[in-house]
Amino acid sequence: MQPPSDDDGQGFVIAEGRIRCVHAHEDITQAGTQHIDVARWKPLIYLFRHYLGVGEPVARNFRAQTPERAPA
Repeated sequence: MQPPSDDDGQGFVIAEGRIRCVHAHEDITQAGTQHIDVARWKPLIYLFRHYLGVGEPVARNFRAQTPERAPA
């Protein structure tokens, strides 16, 4: 880990990592392989206090104080 080159004391670092092991439910894997079937995978992504899926936003964290966005 290291601070960004232009760190102005805001208290964050840049971390780099490697994925060493992945566990996936058999319902989203391709049978007989070690691959994820992307047609079955519906990720839920948490991004800055908002929950997003593949399409429309799913939900907001109760702490999210940003206004709702109009659909694009």
